Amino acid sequence: PLARSLGVDLYPSAGMASDSFVHGAAEDAVLSDRETFLVIYVGDYDPAGLQIADTLEVKLGEHLADVGAEYGRYLPTLAFQRVAVTAQQILDLDLPTKPVKATQSRRRYDLAETVEAEAMRPAMLREIVANAFEGWIDTAWINQLREVEAQERNTLIARLEALKLLHHEAADSLESA
Repeated sequence: PLARSLGVDLYPSAGMASDSFVHGAAEDAVLSDRETFLVIYVGDYDPAGLQIADTLEVKLGEHLADVGAEYGRYLPTLAFQRVAVTAQQILDLDLPTKPVKATQSRRRYDLAETVEAEAMRPAMLREIVANAFEGWIDTAWINQLREVEAQERNTLIARLEALKLLHHEAADSLESA
């Protein structure tokens, strides 16, 4: 609902995103003629979650270049933001931590404690994501679209009501004939 209300695309992925998934997102960005391809990332604060974010950012850059070359189109600038879970949020929100699993490699990420994204209250997570879009979303344009949408909805409702009235009048006319 948040993505829909902001007029943005949502690409949920569990774990490492496949190349075809990333390619599809990059293709959508290139074909939409966006100046900037903003990616808001939410993931666990653990070695796997950090690696997923790093890998996704690199893959998106590569696929944007590939798709841009394939279609001969303008290449949007990639703006990648990991908005949750961050080390600062763990401290500020006093999120519950767990030790790093013994099976997880800590070579690249020196972490002693981990936090799952699910540890955040949904309302807090929605607020963090919504705030990340601030400055990127043209709220005046969205409000104008919502106003046009409301006018169109009201016009359709009025036409449906008029059709209902005509239908009832025709039915009454047939009954009296």
